[in-house]
Amino acid sequence: MIHNKAVAMQLIDILTEANADLIESVKLVKDNCADSDFNEYRKNIGKIIGRINTDIIDAIVKEFPELEPDEETARKQMIINAGRQKIIDSLITARQHYEKVNSIIAQSSEPRKSLMTAFSFSDEQAQAILELKVPLDQISEQLLYDERDRLLLEHDHLEKMLSKT
Repeated sequence: MIHNKAVAMQLIDILTEANADLIESVKLVKDNCADSDFNEYRKNIGKIIGRINTDIIDAIVKEFPELEPDEETARKQMIINAGRQKIIDSLITARQHYEKVNSIIAQSSEPRKSLMTAFSFSDEQAQAILELKVPLDQISEQLLYDERDRLLLEHDHLEKMLSKT
């Protein structure tokens, strides 16, 4: 049981650093195993880490309820995360179809509408792809998956928190 708010905040910082280290470890594993094996590994490790993170955060919030966001803040965060997740999903799709996306952007007089038609993107998703400051081929697909997984875990946590109210 945690009795000190400063210790709770340090645990949250440690958890954040551990997740960053884990992402680096997952990248190393990816470089050294087959794609099918890696996808299974990524799913399993994501579930394990998600459970650990959720358990730690739940324990901290149980001890220090003031650290938990209020209902309004949680709902706003869920809306923001849902929008971010849609953008991440469109970036994953664009990364997977890199050649086609580049071709559409280069050849179309209205690339935003063409992307929306070709990939069923929303206006915001197509605009996000067009506004990328980094070439699409330089974006790590794994980092996109990691961010999507993180958003899903956070969504689950917020949903769980809101269901208690």
